[in-house]
Amino acid sequence: MKTRVSIFVLLITSLTLTGCFETKRKTNQSNSSSTTNNLGNDTYQYTPGTGTTTPSDNGGYGDGTEEGEADAGQTQNYFSLNNIIVHSKDHSSNDGKNYLWSSSTNIDSGSQNIFVTDARFNVRVRAQAAPPKGNDSNGTYCTYQEYEGWYRYTKLEVDICLRSQAGTCVYTHTFSDVPVGEVSKVKEFTVPVSSQALVLEVLDVRWDTGCLYDRGASERYCPYARVWQNDCVKFDIQFSTDYTKDFPSSAPRY
Repeated sequence: MKTRVSIFVLLITSLTLTGCFETKRKTNQSNSSSTTNNLGNDTYQYTPGTGTTTPSDNGGYGDGTEEGEADAGQTQNYFSLNNIIVHSKDHSSNDGKNYLWSSSTNIDSGSQNIFVTDARFNVRVRAQAAPPKGNDSNGTYCTYQEYEGWYRYTKLEVDICLRSQAGTCVYTHTFSDVPVGEVSKVKEFTVPVSSQALVLEVLDVRWDTGCLYDRGASERYCPYARVWQNDCVKFDIQFSTDYTKDFPSSAPRY
């Protein structure tokens, strides 16, 4: 009799655990495709606008607020990681690191599921105006020398890396000539199927300030140079996965 009771208890426990696992798996998948995008942080919220992808005279491709396009019934728009602020590699806080920003450390663990995909991972960058003095995304203070503000950068160049959680960079790409307030072309990555979240990292950033602010012919750097040691730049990274709408077909690709 005791043996039968024990078997019954084990069976019920097994079914309960299985049910919990299935519920958790479905919840994670639902979060990836939810229209509410309830990730607990406004930096991931995306509100479609009336933007276009018409190339501008200064090399940009719209303001990055277009509605995405579903190719498999997706309802979640592509994600936008807004207001990423970093120093350059020259700053002492980056000594020994091979990246300036990483989704594995700068995004909370509860939101890592947005980086899960079966094949598609498309990325573009939107440059933002220079941030005021204050902390960057890693909590390090930005001492921006204003010089009356006239020399602030107008374009950025951003190096990114895409990798698995345990591996090194599988893909790297440079988004160049990205004007402030506009997006770059879209870089399309094809990744292997995995249940683990991918890791997106910013390796380095450069600006056009060296061309705008002339400190003498020997110190003028064109068209881009690494961000000065104590200064910071701000930008957004937008990306689409299999679980989200993709960028519009009108958005130019590399």
